[in-house]
Formats: sequence, structure tokens, C-alpha cells
Amino acid sequence: MKKWIITGLAVVAVLGGAGFALANRPVPAPAATGPENARIVAVKKADLTNTVEFTGKLGFGPATALKGRKPGTITWLPAPGAVVEPGQPLYKVDDRPIVLFAGDTPLFRKLDTAGTKGPDVKVVNQNLGLSGDQLTTSTINAIKRWQKANKLQETGALEPGDVVVLPGKVRVESAKAALGESAEGELLSFTGTDRAVAVDVPADQAGVLKPDTEVTVLLLDGKEAKGKVTSVGTTATQSEGKNETPKVTATVTVDVPEAMAGPVRVKAVSETKPGVLAVPVGALVALKEGGYALQHKEGGFVAVKTGLFANGMVEVSGDVREGMEVVTTS
Repeated sequence: MKKWIITGLAVVAVLGGAGFALANRPVPAPAATGPENARIVAVKKADLTNTVEFTGKLGFGPATALKGRKPGTITWLPAPGAVVEPGQPLYKVDDRPIVLFAGDTPLFRKLDTAGTKGPDVKVVNQNLGLSGDQLTTSTINAIKRWQKANKLQETGALEPGDVVVLPGKVRVESAKAALGESAEGELLSFTGTDRAVAVDVPADQAGVLKPDTEVTVLLLDGKEAKGKVTSVGTTATQSEGKNETPKVTATVTVDVPEAMAGPVRVKAVSETKPGVLAVPVGALVALKEGGYALQHKEGGFVAVKTGLFANGMVEVSGDVREGMEVVTTS
């Protein structure tokens, strides 16, 4: 649930009588006695910043489901919490290891012919300690050595499903299947290995948490930690049967001890206005005709337009200047 951190407006007085003009000039009026806590402040230039908070879950970020592509029976799955490095088995089918390869392009065809080129070949070469995007005799021989090391049939060929290609090492979140079941369904879910917060963000506020945005994570023990947005989902989802704004999931990395987990709040800057004229919110006087004014310390009034409200201050414009002294109650 989002929580806007915007200081509420404190109205000093509603001006009665015949009212006064809304022109951008002081209007003579009797000096107000006001409440006992009234004081004089100067209009000043300030950098105003508004923030918004979202709820999130501290763990390792959102989990991704992994589906098997190798026909057969599941004979081994890693335990939840296990970290699998490139080159290690991610699961086994008919007692044959399906190994994790690091890369951006999954295997989408059988690789068995020298001269074949493509990004999938490049991934295979890189994981076998070779270079280039072409399947060569060296690649085929390296595949045979890799197959021998993993107690596989030494064919020198690789097919989709023989390996799983992911960007790097992963952490197993949970098992989605049981030993003995078909290996072509959803097998497990995984996350990255860095500490992260999964944040549900209303789709209409997703622009606040853009990738590389720096945020503050408010932990359960009252402490704060710096975080950075690493990704924002592009597909919005909505809870079934609930009339709420669709949400996307943002991932925020944060450097905290591994033992920490659970609900947190993520605070991000939603709007910033540098170098604007500002006064405390308590300096605003509500006009009978609508709008607001400031009261000079001598008792006259000047109509103003309000802008950004933030941290007890409000942006003002009109016939005001830096250093002008006005009455406020806050």
C-alpha cells in the first residue's frame, strides 16, 4: 500500500467581512492578534522535495519459475536456499545433470555441426572457456570433454534442455515439483543471490521507481538502509475480486545482513523543486473568495499561489520576494 508523505495544510484563518481583493498586492488590514504561538518568519528560497512510500518484502527479490525442457523423470532437485553457480547441475532428469550456463541467449536448436554461428553458440563457447560465436572442431571437442566430466554420453552435440542458460548464479527459492514427476513442467523457482526488496507499485506510480533510482529502505528495527532500483516489471497484475489499482513489481537491491527478512517500507523521491520561494504551511491564510494569502508582519495581506507542499513548507509565488517577513503559526 502506498503512503504519500505530504504535510497536511494548516489553515490559519478564514477572512470574513467584506473580504478583500485577490490582486497580487498587499491589501491594508488590521494587524491580527492571532494565536499565542504566532511568530514572524522570512520568505526564503528552498529546495522542496516530496517523497512517497511503498510496502515491500525484504528477501532476495521476486522469484522466477523455471520450466524443464528435457523429457524424462525428475531424479534430483536442489534444496530451497541453495546457490547454484554456472557449471553446476540445476536439477537432474533420469539421473542426468542439467547444468547451469551463464549467458543471455538460451539454446534454441541442436548444436552439432561445425560452422554453425549465432548467439547461442557464443554462450556455449564462453561457458566452455572458448571465444567466438561459431561452432568449431574445438567447440565440439570441448563439449565432449564437458559431457565426460558430467558422466553424459560423449556425442559432441548439445540440444535445448541439456543446459539452462541464465544471467549468472541463482538462489533456489522453492521446489515446484516432486521427485518422480515429469521433468517438462514447472520444476522450481529461483531468485538472484543479492539481498533485495520486492515492491508492489501501483502501475500509475511506476515512474517513481525507475531503474537506477536511489531509495531508502525503512527496516523493521527502525534503521534505514540505502537501496537502488534494479528492475521494474512491465506487466501489471491485479488481485482477483479486489477493486484496486493494478500493480507492477519493482526490485530494489539493498546491502543488509542475510538474516534480515520480512516486510519493509521503501521511500523514494516523487517530486523535487529546487530554489523556489517557500514559507511554513502555517503562514497560509485562507481567503473567503478562495485561494490563499500571506500576512505581512505589519498586518497587510498579499495574495499568493501555492505550489509544492513538502515537509511542512509550501512553495509560493506572486507579489512576494525573498526575505519578506510574514506571520506564521508553525
